[in-house]
Amino acid sequence: MLLLLTPTFKALGALAALYVLSPIILDLIYIRALYNQFKFRHRFKQLLNIVLPALVMLLVCYYVTALLHQSRISLLVDLVLMALLYPALAGVFKGISKENIDFMRTISKTYRIGFVADYILRYVELFVRK
Repeated sequence: MLLLLTPTFKALGALAALYVLSPIILDLIYIRALYNQFKFRHRFKQLLNIVLPALVMLLVCYYVTALLHQSRISLLVDLVLMALLYPALAGVFKGISKENIDFMRTISKTYRIGFVADYILRYVELFVRK
């Protein structure tokens, strides 16, 4: 996707490929693999709750990139916006639950750089509804 959209739409194509299309395609492949291997249904509502913040971020990054005239700095600004706003939106849209955060925290404790993940998870936890 990235190779197709970037030459055509430049920074906007890269944003669409990285933040919207790739997560959707990967989730669909993951769902299909889970269903084939374990014979159970995926919760599509939770998937939708993750896709909607990605679409909102696509629009935000699109307009920021357009305002910055697709300059090189726009990719950096978009990256910072994604890092700050996407976890908040995912929490508000209920795409991330407290159980997900606890699971990620237990996994991150097994790695040396787990403290970095802990800071990120604390930030995300601010926006997760109980």
